[in-house]
Amino acid sequence: MDAPTDDVPVDNFLILEINQIQTEEQLDDVANKLIARFQTYAGINKTFGGLRISKAKKKGPNAQTKKPRIDRNNKNVIQGLYRNQQHRAVQEILFGPTFDCYIEDAKIEKHWHSVFGVKSECNISELPPFLWQNSTPTENYNVYLEKKFSSKEVRDKLQQKYRSRLSNSRSVGLDRIKYRTLLKYDPKSLILTAFFNACIQLQKVPKVWKLPYSVLIQENKGDDDNIKSWYLITMHSTMSKLFQSLIAARLISWSLNTGRLSATQKGFLLNNAACESSFILQECKNYAQKCKKDLVVAWLDFSKASDSVPQEAILHALQRHGVPTSIRNIIESTLDGAQTKIRTVNEAGFTNPITILKGLPQGAPLNPILLDLVMEPILRNLASESSNMFQIFNKKINHFAIPNELTLIAESMTNLQNLLNIVEKTAKSIGLQFNVHKCSTYHYDSKKNETQKTSFKFYGQDLNILPEKEIDRYFGVKQGLSIGQSGIPTVEEMIESIEGIGSSKLDCFQKIDAVLTFIIPRVENCLRGLQNIKKTPLDEADKTLRDKLKEWLSLPKDCGIDSVVFQASAEMLRMKTKYLPFLDLLYVMKVVQALKMFNSKDEIVQCIAFESITKEVSEVVTKQLKDGITKKTLASYLSGDLPIKNTESNSMWFMVREATLQLKIKIDLSWEYKDKRMLITVKDNIKMKRNINMSQFEEDLKNCLISYYINEVKKRNPEADAVVNPKMTSSTPKSHKKGSKAERQLKFQKLNAAPVQPIIPITMLMSNFPLLNAVR
Repeated sequence: MDAPTDDVPVDNFLILEINQIQTEEQLDDVANKLIARFQTYAGINKTFGGLRISKAKKKGPNAQTKKPRIDRNNKNVIQGLYRNQQHRAVQEILFGPTFDCYIEDAKIEKHWHSVFGVKSECNISELPPFLWQNSTPTENYNVYLEKKFSSKEVRDKLQQKYRSRLSNSRSVGLDRIKYRTLLKYDPKSLILTAFFNACIQLQKVPKVWKLPYSVLIQENKGDDDNIKSWYLITMHSTMSKLFQSLIAARLISWSLNTGRLSATQKGFLLNNAACESSFILQECKNYAQKCKKDLVVAWLDFSKASDSVPQEAILHALQRHGVPTSIRNIIESTLDGAQTKIRTVNEAGFTNPITILKGLPQGAPLNPILLDLVMEPILRNLASESSNMFQIFNKKINHFAIPNELTLIAESMTNLQNLLNIVEKTAKSIGLQFNVHKCSTYHYDSKKNETQKTSFKFYGQDLNILPEKEIDRYFGVKQGLSIGQSGIPTVEEMIESIEGIGSSKLDCFQKIDAVLTFIIPRVENCLRGLQNIKKTPLDEADKTLRDKLKEWLSLPKDCGIDSVVFQASAEMLRMKTKYLPFLDLLYVMKVVQALKMFNSKDEIVQCIAFESITKEVSEVVTKQLKDGITKKTLASYLSGDLPIKNTESNSMWFMVREATLQLKIKIDLSWEYKDKRMLITVKDNIKMKRNINMSQFEEDLKNCLISYYINEVKKRNPEADAVVNPKMTSSTPKSHKKGSKAERQLKFQKLNAAPVQPIIPITMLMSNFPLLNAVR
């Protein structure tokens, strides 16, 4: 998505006025002027605080009849919604219509007032001093944290927000100013930079930023009339979120560089957090089985912790962590006097404002890092328990944290109960609350080689027991402790989603875009989290998707995989995500995830990765190794250069080796150990640098596979060119079209001049491509 590039003259008078701000009253006055300027430029109506609220019907026998917000069966409505809000349109199609909350306003206001409007006490100051001790000085890093923003820093963050599908059109505050408006009216971010720096200088934020509105979203399978079945998300203004994002980015960097966050804290910091946690659990399970050790695990859900954390605990934690005073004052200004009003279906449109005296409502970019810093004493207290550790190889571990979840690992029932008691005691001192009814435990008995239904106490209640065969969901990835994971439930969900998109009222282009943008990433996410996935269900899902793509691309039903990849990757579509067969995606995900484990910033994850593959190589390699098992030997094993015993191992590293061999057939891929790092090389395509950008490398591997399929097509027909369905291209949004208007019209005329012809002859000889035939 390209950012607006309109040449808009800089308002030097406004910048001059911003630079003359000296008091908080002046800051508020200029903030209102700035909002008015952006609203005037965008032509925004100020009715109902800038929001267009649909009024409820008058009271009567048929008053407040529940109707879907969006009519997904109306072709014009759903296509128009997809053009503006892709995420919401797909949600309507796949998960059914969404409804407004028709609970009485008094009940809504009373409930959320009890959640956020009642100040809570905490004893965080009574925690032992060693939980706050830090060895790294902060003087050099404080300069970076407190310095003024540059226009480049602000513009880069603004462009990042604008390009996000979730942020572009959905997340707007009461002023209804979008990120696009900020970019278009202030293309060099000079005005925003000046105003943000004024906030840093005064160590305050304007009052208008402290009154976001909130929306109620119904939880899955919740009762419509039960207020506890609805959760609240605050909708801050784009300027407020941009400022908080800049502060949060600096605070995260400062916390990591100064050691304020433990290595086991992966929540909201690491994109690969769920996969690293899954890897640790899988390896602990494997190690416990092979070494005849008990394994006891507890998953503690703290998704409601953000609603319960006292503001006193937040400010005390920032002080004890050594956050500079200026930044603490800005955060305190953000929290002090903050209110929210909840959007309802009544005539006024909102409830009365609710003052937030505790908690961190979802929606503010600064909240995740604040919650991480508040939770740090819990993790440090657990790390200090050397007697309650699970030892795997030469490393000890007893916990790690991912977003909304804390995982405890122990070798015995007594040790796990001790860890639960430590968490409970520390959390009570901080003022945090856990969702006890969503917490679960798992106990593997090595003597009986089976799971045990062992009861554990937490906050005076018995925790749920998670059977070994049950699969649980962690951060959007289907995971569990079962070694023989098939991923069948997830694949079935994928098939239902593909068919749901296919039967929707979206046009051809939108269906392809929806599948490649929302369905394929879900498949990739599943493939990242599961170690051993059977190929049969993947083939079924891939066949369903290929048949749909052939229909939407007007391809013959019996054309090959390479033809579908060639057409779905057409340059005219200009989509970020391209189509690849699911088995290819599986192979790519396996090698990339292994590479991430080898190069993880977490020393424990990296050590477990090297130790576990070393043990596997010692067991399966048949060749006598003169120098023993070195890191280069491990690379040779993964590349398939070492002979191994005939085995049907389900281990992660055996799967990575098989994936590498499959990819070698199409692209010249191999592993190597160089500069004390495990690397992947692709001849004449990818040159890995020392600082590996994993996401870019993953895309490079996918592009290499797409190039392979395209070359296979062009080998049979050197003049082959992508032919796109004219009906689809005519409805393509302007942002996805390429070239001048005259060029596009000429291209459309050529397409309409003759019927679409298949690129590949129907009688294509698949025998020349054994791998393609096997995958197909």
